[in-house]
Amino acid sequence: LILVVVAVWEFLYYQHQYNIHQELHQPWSRGYAYKPLAETLQKLSSQYKKIVITKGHGSPYIYLLFFNKYDPKLYQSEGSPLDTNYKGFSKYIFVPDDCLVERKKSTLYVTRGDCKTPKHFSVKQTILWQDGNPAFKLMEYTPSEEVKGAKVPKPIYE
Repeated sequence: LILVVVAVWEFLYYQHQYNIHQELHQPWSRGYAYKPLAETLQKLSSQYKKIVITKGHGSPYIYLLFFNKYDPKLYQSEGSPLDTNYKGFSKYIFVPDDCLVERKKSTLYVTRGDCKTPKHFSVKQTILWQDGNPAFKLMEYTPSEEVKGAKVPKPIYE
């Protein structure tokens, strides 16, 4: 009888943890934000020449391939770059820095959600985790005025 009570208690405890707490407990380790990120990037990709994405929460390349139904033959023809730093596929470039933003026009930067927005950048969208905290920020360089003759640092990912 004691074993049955303990087994029922453990089963009910498991169900409570799984159904109530699982979605909100450490959402960054579950990958929930990658599907909306992939869908958003697919919608916005035609507006940009490059999309630079952080690997701060783990590498998103597999999620982008899967959710955007990227052609495996095309991916293999590009050399199957996996998640090698400063490489990628199509318009996507993966960088190891959490908050890397360089001042390049026609480039969308995807940083961790807890990164500060630098001067002359605008946040296009914020992707949230299940618990409501920001997972990713999608930013673009929008200078208020161009300074003639100013040197812009060469990007490290070209």
